Amino acid sequence: MKTYRRAIVLAILLVFVFHFSATLIYLSDGKFTPYRVNFWVGQYMLPLFHQSWKMFAPEPPTGSIRFYYRCKLKDAGWVKWKDANFELVYKHQSNRFSHYGKKFAMLQQISRHLEYEYYSLEEKCISSGEKNDCAAFINGKITAVHSYKVARKYIEDICNMKYPEHGLEEIEFSVVTFPVIPFLERKTTDIKPKPVIIRFPVITLSEANVG
Repeated sequence: MKTYRRAIVLAILLVFVFHFSATLIYLSDGKFTPYRVNFWVGQYMLPLFHQSWKMFAPEPPTGSIRFYYRCKLKDAGWVKWKDANFELVYKHQSNRFSHYGKKFAMLQQISRHLEYEYYSLEEKCISSGEKNDCAAFINGKITAVHSYKVARKYIEDICNMKYPEHGLEEIEFSVVTFPVIPFLERKTTDIKPKPVIIRFPVITLSEANVG
């Protein structure tokens, strides 16, 4: 009986040692450990126990970003815009051992890359002197960006899974940034910053299957 209890205590201690060791490695960004160790630690931490202690960074985040999408069905037209982030967070919180946490992190990265690529193209357009036709310039270039292609495929798959019997005709997605009011100003101002919306071109089903 004593041996059995000792084995249980030892197993619990090993779990705690492993978890906190993995947490320390994860928070150190793998600066002091080999690549292979960092890889497996990331596989363990990211979907289940992701955290970041960057709240005291010199440049804190200026806003939160979300990814919205909608589907156009052949027999029902456009459905309402949906928040892809909310759907993933809800599923992840319902089952912490699922893969939805990793998908949420992936979607955040895609959104950030799309936002960066959009503003980079806008800057190129303005610097070239074609300010009046920047929308057409951006729409013509953004479709070749890798993050756009990944987002396009991701939303097409979601729409097909949600509405398998209706027939998918078109898809559309957008990246929305919600500016954050600095903490010290939250009690001194009633002004609510407006969200910044980046809306990408509508894609027909035939276009979605290209590339």
